[in-house]
Amino acid sequence: KGPGSFFFIMLAAVASCMPFDVSAIPTKLGLITLGVLNSVVLAIIYSSLTYKKSASAYHPQLEAEGTLSLHFMEATTMGCFMFGSMLLGRLLHLENPYWVPVSCAAVMQGASTYHIWQRSLHRIVGTFLGVGLCWVILSVANTPLSICVSIITLQFIIEMLVLRNYGLAVIFITPMTILLTEAGRPLIHDPNLLIETRFWDIALGSAIGAVGGWVIHHEKLRHAAPVFPFLDRRKGKG
Repeated sequence: KGPGSFFFIMLAAVASCMPFDVSAIPTKLGLITLGVLNSVVLAIIYSSLTYKKSASAYHPQLEAEGTLSLHFMEATTMGCFMFGSMLLGRLLHLENPYWVPVSCAAVMQGASTYHIWQRSLHRIVGTFLGVGLCWVILSVANTPLSICVSIITLQFIIEMLVLRNYGLAVIFITPMTILLTEAGRPLIHDPNLLIETRFWDIALGSAIGAVGGWVIHHEKLRHAAPVFPFLDRRKGKG
């Protein structure tokens, strides 16, 4: 299952917890635009080198009746769990509560109930091992250049592993995300405290995500009559 809304949720959650200066917003948007343009250029170059024309024709698939109302229910459930996980992080006075909804969203991206619980277990165990790896990296990488090299190396390893073994990839995803989000914060200079806080944040979010995934993929929800039939009637008229 594709990442879907995961990156939007991640950016929105992280940005909502960071102090910002209104006058600096144009500069921040410019930096984001440069990063996006760089990614697009690299993607075009990579696609031109690896593209192979498919011999099979494209056949669009028609969605079954009730699909729109089902998608609406899934989106509503996802939004409720994102709101609840962020609120819980705030109520618990976590230093960076955005880790809870981000971990929750990552787990809820699973394609089935089994996949959801498997992802939750992989994420918790992988996070436990990943924070240990992050502690080692932070003990060695104490300059901006070494942190950048560590992030690039971790990203390369993740791309090699994520489609083959998600649990193994999480071991490297954890230190990379910590380095990306905490590199400019004072907490990065205290690896012991940073590792402990991030582990419990991610474990809490993963547990909430497992419950949310069960709700989304529960048989009664997936096979129930459309709760919002007007959505499907509107689709049929179109």
